[in-house]
Amino acid sequence: MKSTDSRQHWLTAVSDCSSLAFIELTCRRNLELVVDGGELGRVEKFRFVWKEFFSYKVTLEEHGVPWPCSTQDTKWGCTNKVLNSSWLASLKDGDGYVDLLHPDAEHFVVITSDYVIEVISNQDPEIQPCFVE
Repeated sequence: MKSTDSRQHWLTAVSDCSSLAFIELTCRRNLELVVDGGELGRVEKFRFVWKEFFSYKVTLEEHGVPWPCSTQDTKWGCTNKVLNSSWLASLKDGDGYVDLLHPDAEHFVVITSDYVIEVISNQDPEIQPCFVE
């Protein structure tokens, strides 16, 4: 996270989880992320679906990603939005099409115990409980 970045807690169905386990990420027509927010043997899987997204990246948590895990920083939780995102700004520095096609783009962050998933999208994802075998 560069010095221009600041974050805002993003209230979601998994905001109260002390940590999230990564289950799967698929990118076909939509970007779909499945996480497990269950604790003490209780399984609670949730599916995040971004129907429209511009870019995403997945980074192993141990590779120095500057997003503290929620178990270490309960102020922020597992879901955040990045304000003044340097990543989004760098995408907009190109030919101007990002601003034209994605004028309301936001930088979303979902922190799991192993990965940090970052998504640039015009819309908040749909978040629903799910059943994954």
